Formats: sequence, C-alpha cells, structure tokens
Amino acid sequence: MQQKQLKNKGSALIIVLTTMILFMIIGAALMQLGFGQRVLAAQRSAENLARCAADAGVSKAVALRNKNKTVVPASITGESLPACDAAYDVTFPDPNGYKIVSVGKSNNNRTSRTIKVELRLKGLYEFGVFGDNEITMRNSAVADLWNNGAPGYLQIGTNASDAMIKSGKKNGATIDGDFYLGYGSDTEDLAGNSAIDGSVYSLPAPVILESVPTPTGLPSIGAINTSGQLIDGSCSIDSITLNSNGNVLSIDSATNAALVEIYVLGDVTFGAGSNLIIDPNHAVNLYLGGNAVFKNTFTGGSDPTKLRIFGLDTCTSIRFDNGAKTYAAVYAPKAEITAINSSEIYGAIVGNTITIDNSAKVHYDAYLKNVSLFDIGAKFVVKTWQEE
Repeated sequence: MQQKQLKNKGSALIIVLTTMILFMIIGAALMQLGFGQRVLAAQRSAENLARCAADAGVSKAVALRNKNKTVVPASITGESLPACDAAYDVTFPDPNGYKIVSVGKSNNNRTSRTIKVELRLKGLYEFGVFGDNEITMRNSAVADLWNNGAPGYLQIGTNASDAMIKSGKKNGATIDGDFYLGYGSDTEDLAGNSAIDGSVYSLPAPVILESVPTPTGLPSIGAINTSGQLIDGSCSIDSITLNSNGNVLSIDSATNAALVEIYVLGDVTFGAGSNLIIDPNHAVNLYLGGNAVFKNTFTGGSDPTKLRIFGLDTCTSIRFDNGAKTYAAVYAPKAEITAINSSEIYGAIVGNTITIDNSAKVHYDAYLKNVSLFDIGAKFVVKTWQEE
C-alpha cells in the first residue's frame, strides 16, 4: 500500500515537472515571438521613416526645380526631418535636371529607401477647354481636336461636380474627346451623355488655376482707338477700342524680338469686322487687365501657339461673339469666357467659367502641350516614380 502511494506521488511529481517544463517552453517561445514582433515593428517603423524622408526629398527637389526652372539645383546632403531620426540626400543625375534620386535614411543611417523620379514640364493647356467652376455647352456647340499632326487628344475638364452638356441631334453639343469632372465626382450621369464621344472621368486631383503675374517695366503708349496703328514691340496700353469695319491693329517688333509682351490695363474691344493681326515671325503675350470683347473679328495669325491671351485677376469677362475667328491660347483664371454665335477659337480656353453656345466651336491645338522652361505657368511635375 505504501509503495503504491509512493508510486502515485512519483507520477504526480513527474506530471507537475513536465507541465512546468511545457509552460516554460511555451513562455520562452512567447517571449521570443514578442521580441521578434518588437524587432519587426521597429524595423517597419524605421523603413516607414526612411520612406517618408525619401518622399520629403522628392518634394523638396521638385519645389527647387520650380523655383528656378533654368538652374539645376545643387545636391542636398543630410537634410533632417523634424522631431524624428530621419534624413534624406538628393541628387540630380541628369544634367538638365529632369531626374531626381532621393535617399531617405533612418535608424542612425542603418535603414534606407531610395526613390527615383523622372520629371516633365506641364503647361497651362493640358486641357483644350477647362472651366474651374462651370462648363456649359449647348445649341450645336462643338469642341474637337484641330491640327491632326499634333501629338495628343482632346480633354475637357472642370473642377465642378457636374456640367451642362446638352445632348441630342437637335441643338445638342458635340465633344470629340474625353470629359473630366471634379475630383471625386460621380461620373455616372454624364457618362451616358451622347454628346461626349470619348469617356467620362473624375479628375485624379483638383486642378489649381494660378494667377498670372502682372507685367512690369513696359513703356506706355496710351490708348488705342484708331485703325492702322502698329504696335512695334513690347509696351503697356491704357485701353483698346476698335469698332469700325476694316479697323486693323498690327503687332510686330522692330528689334526682331522673339516675344512681344503687351499689357492692356483697361478694356479691349474689337468689333464690327476689326482685326488684330500678329506677325508670324513673333510670339505675343497679350495681358488683359480689364475685360475683352472680340465681335465679328479676326484675331491672331494661323498658329495658335503664337498668341497667348492672359487674363489677370482683374479680368472677369472675355467674350467671342458674332462669328469672331481667333487663333490663340486663352488663360484667364478669374474670367467668364464665352464663345457664342458661330464664333470659332483655334487653340484652347481656360477660365473660371466656360460657355460655348449657339454654334460656337473650340478647336484644340494639341501642340500647346509642348512647353518650354520660359512659358508662363510652366512647372515641373512627376512623370514616373520608382521606389527601391
């Protein structure tokens, strides 16, 4: 009996010891797992910090490229992020400054992430027609692609969540391209609009229409209100009023300057068959400080890239009326731009609101997408992005 009791006690002791050993093994495994999780979390935190630092380096580099587009910035070394153990180095391996390599580092430089970016120049006329707050097209209005040799296609867009595009064979509009509604907008209703030949999308991000800087230092020649005058070089003008049939205003340059800049402080009125003629050997930037009306006129030459019409913040209305024919790219972020009554615009129009009505037509010249470092509104944006 005593032996049996001793045997039972021994068995119980073995069970207790085995159980303790199992718990110790499980505890050790859990401790190891917990330690591994902490190490992994720390590693991921360091990787995320390095990635954030590399992102910050790209943002800084793009900002520097846009600050002075004609100068490639110097490399950046050891730029620290605030309140954390992270920094970045940036280099510009392309001598023209179109490539960026940003290396983010954290964890005392033991962890790194590299981002390689290629840039492109983006201009003001990515869209053939863009209305910041509204677009209306109706009564046989047309928007299409002109100059078939140009690379690209027609895009029309607005930051608004809806647009007034009249459809139907009778008095409907025609859009030979894609339409973009504001960022995050529901495209379902407009997608079924028969007036739109292409697809309907929402913008990947809001489009910011930046103000045009006011020209300075231009000599003043007063007001123009008589026919036959020649603007011979860059200048400022108080106002332009030509309302008689056959009135002609010509723009040239005695100095053979490649670019002629003209700043009209007040209103511009061309009507009753008056014309604005641009010498084809020069490009012209026409800045509007007031409002403008082009009525039954011919404006420009035969190349829309040669005439850029910029509305300053004080320009709130630009109107093309009564068969006006215009070869120009128009950018007026605060203006209501209206094309009506069989007017035709060859180029592009960008404004606060856009109305194309009563058989008016806008023919987009995709060559306007070709941008130089010196174009107003040109800026560097990311073209490709690769993380290593």
